This record gives sequence, structure tokens and C-alpha cells, in this order.
Amino acid sequence: VMAEYNWALRAYDGNKRPSAGRNDLYAAVYLPYCDQFITNDRSQRENLREVASGAKIPCEILCLNDFEHSGVLASGQPILSSPNHS
Repeated sequence: VMAEYNWALRAYDGNKRPSAGRNDLYAAVYLPYCDQFITNDRSQRENLREVASGAKIPCEILCLNDFEHSGVLASGQPILSSPNHS
């Protein structure tokens, strides 16, 4: 439904909003089953935040960069640094 809303139903107010593709939006089915959803796609992140907020799903949607810099996984275990990552 979000894809149709983005491309056809949303009232145009002059602001360009990020619009994730249909396949990226299918990931919304996972939101009720996780505490955090990590993505590196700005459009997907913004659209899934709208979905989670509208559906009152308590899932935090984070960008990959924010997640990596948090230093902690949801389990409380520290993220191990890779040799190629500083």
C-alpha cells in the first residue's frame, strides 16, 4: 500500500520525499517481529519509519552507519571491528 501511496495517492505539497521501491517496502512485514531494522537505503528507512509509526509498531529503524557507530548489538554484545573497518 505504501508504494501506491508514494506514487499516486500522496498529496503533492511541493516537497520531494524519498520513495522506496515496492520490493524494499515488502520488508515492512518484518517490523512487528524485530526491535531494530537496519538498512543502508535512505528511502526505505524513511518509508518504513512512516509505516511503523502509522501502525504503532515499536520497531526502531536505523541507518547502517548509526548502527555501526552505536557499538552495541540489540543483544548487548559489542560489535566486533573488522580489520578493514576503523
